[in-house]
Amino acid sequence: MTAVRRALAHLRGRSLRARMVLVHAVTLAVVCTAMAVATVLVQRWYLIRDLDQRVTDAAEHSQGGREHGPPGASLGFLNERGQHTGTLAALVEGGRITAAEVVTDEGPRTLTTVERAALGGLPADGTLHTRTIPGLGAYRLTAVTETWARPCWRPR
Repeated sequence: MTAVRRALAHLRGRSLRARMVLVHAVTLAVVCTAMAVATVLVQRWYLIRDLDQRVTDAAEHSQGGREHGPPGASLGFLNERGQHTGTLAALVEGGRITAAEVVTDEGPRTLTTVERAALGGLPADGTLHTRTIPGLGAYRLTAVTETWARPCWRPR
């Protein structure tokens, strides 16, 4: 006999009330488990989507601040208002990280060599990637290519 058949045979000797209580309890447990799993998955999806949007917004904000400066300018936009603690930015030129800073409670600080190494090889495709930065934790990062468009006026 299988386990299900043994359980059903055991139930046949019980009263209708006992069987109904057991069936309802098992059904309730299955429904609650399914709801808990669905809630965890939906919340995870929502929170990661929200985090990804924040990362994208920060990347766009940084590009907006950088486009007004000359090429090779520093990461001074990290000093601007609205940058959250933990915001990380790096300037990559020719495949080499030339500047990298993270916002702390005291203000921006330069990343160490080990922290910079964790950023290496990040593709500049505009999609989000998860990287663990030693001493800082897990980050959702995006790399975008930077082109400098200088204002230009044509004489009429």
